[in-house]
Amino acid sequence: MEQNLIFCFSGTGNSVKAAKDIAATLGNTDVVLMKEAYKLTGKYDRIGFVFPSYAGGVPKAVLSYIRMLGIDASSAEYFFTVVTCGGAPRDSVPMLRNALAKKGVVLQYGKALPSVGNYISMYPLAPDVIEKLRLADEKCALYAQEIKEKAATDIGKTKLGTTLFYKAGQLYFRANAKKHTVSDTCTSCALCEKLCPTKSIRMENGRPVFSPKSCAQCMACIQWCPASAINCSKETVGRVRYRHPDIRADELF
Repeated sequence: MEQNLIFCFSGTGNSVKAAKDIAATLGNTDVVLMKEAYKLTGKYDRIGFVFPSYAGGVPKAVLSYIRMLGIDASSAEYFFTVVTCGGAPRDSVPMLRNALAKKGVVLQYGKALPSVGNYISMYPLAPDVIEKLRLADEKCALYAQEIKEKAATDIGKTKLGTTLFYKAGQLYFRANAKKHTVSDTCTSCALCEKLCPTKSIRMENGRPVFSPKSCAQCMACIQWCPASAINCSKETVGRVRYRHPDIRADELF
């Protein structure tokens, strides 16, 4: 029987939901979080990458994971990606294509999946969450069927303007990662430490301590904190938190 594999990076669950839905359509598919090293065994029929667009490109944590991943052209018959995004995905798909090309891998399929924006540090939660999630589910179902049929898409090329936007975004993320604060409402539950996809949080004396250099700015720690104790700059204080309603926190551990 065909064996498929999906690598997934997610902070608040949008990408995990998409990966799970695609896996359900394909059948016999493992979803692997891009947190721990993973050794591929044998040849797969399909290998996919599902992750959110950050500043119009691929999260640095995803690029780092792919660099250390033991993958090449012989690892699968078909390679695909679905990029979740709250706004424009810009160069996310061609950036991934370029990263995979360095491993000798050809990306045959790549599409963006509009969903709920979750970068709470920059903007509040959109008022039409339910509708956005409904539309995302519908579109993801179509993508999943195309992937099952091994459809091909035109990946396109990266654009200079978008590349500059992405680089500026990385500088912003780096500066913002230094602004995490923890209020006295913290219950020492350590959920943030378990959720962090880059292991940038450790508990010391019952309080989370952040490592800005490795922070991906996924917002998982802020969005999932049951006491709303974690903030990243004053802009996030009082803003409504978001995590995908169909995903449990332990699915991101």
